[in-house]
Amino acid sequence: MTSPPAPAARGASVRHLLAFWEIVAALLLGFAEATFFFLLPETLITFVAMQKGRLRAALVLALVATVGALLGGWLLYSWGAGASAKVVTAFLDALPGISREMVGEAFNALHLRGAGALFAAPFADPPYKVLAAVSAQAGIPAGSFLLASAATLLLRFISAALVGYSLAAVWRLVVPKLSPAWIWAAAWLGIYGLWFTSFPD
Repeated sequence: MTSPPAPAARGASVRHLLAFWEIVAALLLGFAEATFFFLLPETLITFVAMQKGRLRAALVLALVATVGALLGGWLLYSWGAGASAKVVTAFLDALPGISREMVGEAFNALHLRGAGALFAAPFADPPYKVLAAVSAQAGIPAGSFLLASAATLLLRFISAALVGYSLAAVWRLVVPKLSPAWIWAAAWLGIYGLWFTSFPD
């Protein structure tokens, strides 16, 4: 008869399971946000980065989210290459926070600046998913699209991990008795609140 696992062993298995689901979540969030979803992978990455001793885990999740987002971006790129501009615009226009004007802006930016226009995606409209969907029609080669996307997404997600870690470190110095989860929740509620209220009527 085998004895039940020791508490330490059970704790290790739980931590392993949580790490597994974090990886799955980062992959799915990266893919979904690059295609149709509105929740940012940075939400998860910063949450993990703000926990004590988990910066390395957050950086791994940043890499995983990059892979997921690249898969999503490549899917939209490939679909946009074969679909009509009318169909692509209608699909994107139906997504939260995206308008027909953004589609036109994305096409113009890519036509003028090439794959370099993708580097603006984390900081301003139009978002990455819009740029990915119209890149082929704007004449961006597949290789250039993938290289620029990988660099852009990796920089974006790693920056989120480092910012989350730094904010938590400062928070623990200033407010040592209060968990950094409070600033994480407040920041993301504010970000999503501003985003939702910016939707056109």
